[in-house]
Parts: sequence; structure tokens; C-alpha cells
Amino acid sequence: MSSWERSRRIPWSRVKQPGPDEEKDFDLEQYKSRVYKELQYEAELQETLEKEETNKKRMNTINYNSSTDYDSQTSFKEEKEKKIIQGGLLFGGPNLFTYGDLFKRALFGVTLGSITGATFGFMDSMRQVQDNQNQKNFLKNASTKSKAQFIFQGTSRSGLLFGGFFGGFHVGKYLVRILAEPGDYAEIGVAAATSMGAMFYKPQTRTALPYFSMLILFDSVQVYLNKNPDDEM
Repeated sequence: MSSWERSRRIPWSRVKQPGPDEEKDFDLEQYKSRVYKELQYEAELQETLEKEETNKKRMNTINYNSSTDYDSQTSFKEEKEKKIIQGGLLFGGPNLFTYGDLFKRALFGVTLGSITGATFGFMDSMRQVQDNQNQKNFLKNASTKSKAQFIFQGTSRSGLLFGGFFGGFHVGKYLVRILAEPGDYAEIGVAAATSMGAMFYKPQTRTALPYFSMLILFDSVQVYLNKNPDDEM
């Protein structure tokens, strides 16, 4: 309500009238003007107090939100540092080690390696069964059941070999990342050297080294294609 509206609501008829002796010196218009100024001053003072109260509430809200955001960021940072410390205590590296991540990476490597190995094992077994020109082929006069068993054994054996190799390769990559985090390609190089060296140790598995190299090459290409350009900046 403005000071003008307040002044209009004043019952001027009830205002104390001057006495006979004071009537000459009393100026009603001057008295009204003084009342107007007092009302206007009170209205401005009330408006100023309301603005200060509003600004105070707004500042309290801003300070509360800032404090909440700071607490959230601090908690997130402390939790991240805690995880890093946990990973460092477990393996002496900068990243957190979890059995869930290790299992997922191992499962991925075993699955993809087993499928690839089973495919190559089946093709190689079928080639040996159908090689009738080789006089040393002991399956030349074997029964159909024996040939099927031979194909099954070759497929499963090759699938297990490839699955174990590629699963170990991905486990090695994960452990290298946990220990040092040297980068994607360095992880691939260290894990490839370790897993290929293990396969080279036994003469029975040396013939599969070209196929193992192919799997590692496919994994490197997949890492390159999925690499975010922003990570290199």
C-alpha cells in the first residue's frame, strides 16, 4: 500500500482540532503534508527492510547450495582418493583393483578366444579327416563315429587353448593397467609379450602362435577404433 493510499484512509475528522487560541497558528495543510512525509518515510523504511530480508534469504540459499556442492565434490574426491589408495595398497598401483572387472575382462577374452579357437579347430580337424591322399592318415579307414569324435576333440582342444590364451591376455592387460597404467598400446605390448612367451615355451602350442598374433592384432584395432580423440589431448 502506498503512502498516498494510507493517507486517504486517515480519518481526518477525528484528528485533534486546534483550540481557539491555537487556531490562528495551526495550518491544516502543513499538518497533512507532515503526516504524508511520515507515512512515506515509514513505507520506504518498510520496503528497505523487506529488500534486506529478501537479499539475506537469497544469500543464505546461495551459500547453502555452494556449501552442498563443495561437500559433494569433497566427498567424491575423498572417495576417489580412497579407492586409489585401496588399489595402491593391494597392488602398489594407481588404480582400483576389483574382482568384478577382472572377471569381466577374463570372461570376454575366454569367450572370444574359445569361439575363434573352436572355429579353427573344427576347420583343421575336417581338413585332416578329408585328406584321403595322405597315406599316413590314420582316419582314412576309420568309421564315421571315430571321425566325429576326432573332430569334436580337435574343436574342443583348440577352443580351450585359444580361450585360455586370450583370457590370460586380457587379464594381463588389466593387471598392467592396475599396476602402472602406461597406456592402451603399452598394456597390449606387455600382455602380448607375456602371453605369447608362455605359449612359445611349449612346442605343442608354437604352431598356434600366428593365430594368437591375429587375435592380438584384432584387439589392437578394436582399441584404436574405440579410442576417444579427446583422450589424446
